[in-house]
Order: sequence, then structure tokens, then C-alpha cells
Amino acid sequence: MRIVPAITLALASACAGTSASRDTGPANSARVNGQSCAAPLVSLVAHRGTEIYAAPDANSALVGTLKSDTPVCAQTVSEGFGFRRVKLTDGRTGFVAEQSISN
Repeated sequence: MRIVPAITLALASACAGTSASRDTGPANSARVNGQSCAAPLVSLVAHRGTEIYAAPDANSALVGTLKSDTPVCAQTVSEGFGFRRVKLTDGRTGFVAEQSISN
């Protein structure tokens, strides 16, 4: 009689302790080359040659220029006159002209 409760307990423990997949990220996130874009940022690609500025203004300090098409996390709305704040996969942030990014 003691075998039935022991088997039941063992099966219950085995089922409770395993999982096929587990998502620990927020429900409203997207991935860019392994980088998670948390809401309100969205996954986009900044085109080769895109200049990244320190502020949403082409007269602000130049942070860098992209050498290839680069995945970014971008704001959904523009700032200044047609700029979007972006986060690169290496963690750097800046602003790019809206026309230089796409899906």
C-alpha cells in the first residue's frame, strides 16, 4: 500500500520540476541579434553609413557611423526633427535620422 503514494509523489515531483521552455523576458519585448528590445523600443535595422548623433539634431556631436547594416532597438516615435533614439547591440545609444532605419 505504501508504494502507490510513493509513486504518486515521485511522478508529481518529476512533472513539477521540468519544463520544455521558459521565457523569462517581458511579454512585450523583441529580439535583435540576441538583444532584447523592451517596450516601448522596437527591433529595426539601421542602414550602412548611418550617422549616430548624441542628440536628435544633425548639428550635435557625432557618436559614430555604421559600417554595415546594424540591428538596433529604436523608439517608436521621433524626436526633434525626424530623429529616433536607438540602442545598439553593444549598449551604446544615440539618435539616427528616421529615414536611415527600416524593418
